[in-house]
Amino acid sequence: MSGKIIAIVGNIGSGKTTLARLLCAHAGFTPCWEDPAARPFQGAFVQQPPRWALANQLDFFLFRCEQERLARQSNATVVFDGGFDQDFHVFTRHLSEQGHFTPAEFELCRRFYTFARACLPPPDLLIRLTVDLPTLLARKAARGRPTYDQSITPQQLAGFEQLLDEWLEAQTASPLLQFAFTQDVQHMAEEISALITHQLQLQSQPPQSQLPQSQQPPQSQLEQSQLEQLEQLQSEQGQQPQVDQS
Repeated sequence: MSGKIIAIVGNIGSGKTTLARLLCAHAGFTPCWEDPAARPFQGAFVQQPPRWALANQLDFFLFRCEQERLARQSNATVVFDGGFDQDFHVFTRHLSEQGHFTPAEFELCRRFYTFARACLPPPDLLIRLTVDLPTLLARKAARGRPTYDQSITPQQLAGFEQLLDEWLEAQTASPLLQFAFTQDVQHMAEEISALITHQLQLQSQPPQSQLPQSQQPPQSQLEQSQLEQLEQLQSEQGQQPQVDQS
């Protein structure tokens, strides 16, 4: 398996799909969409969440696992808007907190996730988008999707953010890149793409301390350019992107 996976995670309306499209357009990555409307239980779940929550969630799990398997079998860098891990750590936990799962049903989801993730490598990079609550609410109102998302309250959006924090602070399986996504970033797409491509290249290389001195590469013009792009991204956003590989 040689394909790489980037999972863009964040709250509803944080810009996951927008950033995924930008990266694929500017860096040549391959998108992998969630497409809730195409899932067979989604419509029934929106009408009767407690009745259809388990079937809907397991269908999403299987769909995401199938997408990951195909991504790993390719030679591409594949970008997920959300992904398998967020589906469990955020949305499954949220549904459980809302009373849509019995304890036994939630345990079944947990067992499925744990087993499937043990069989599939974790993402090569997680990108966490942070957006303030008023912006999230405005974006949600503008989406107009006939999905469960439209019933989410401001309190529940705040709860999603807490679930994201708890998951990402505890996880160590994937490097984590975080930055705010509160403005139009169309003009920063190339800088963001370069930063992420550079991060993936670093992961593919052994630490320089493990290379013989003669094989340790000097800092290239490309690396210097990427540093300059990162500095520009920092100044334009007013917040430094953080790479956490712990």
